[in-house]
Amino acid sequence: MIVEGHCVETEAKRIFNQLVNHLLRNDDLEKEKQLEILRKFLETANFNDLRRLGLDGRERKHVILKANPEGEIEIDVLE
Repeated sequence: MIVEGHCVETEAKRIFNQLVNHLLRNDDLEKEKQLEILRKFLETANFNDLRRLGLDGRERKHVILKANPEGEIEIDVLE
């Protein structure tokens, strides 16, 4: 996801809603996996900390979310 102009939480919610709408119309296993990662991220992330770490939308950041083998969400940030 690209975070720019708004915080990472807002962007995650926007993408989550897009995925839900897509999945209501289509069967797509890959999108279901993405939705599950976003759901976990939205439920568990400390967004105040992430905003303090620069994911507040003031600078363009590319954020990659992935689930590790234990099912925890990992965040990679690319400038």
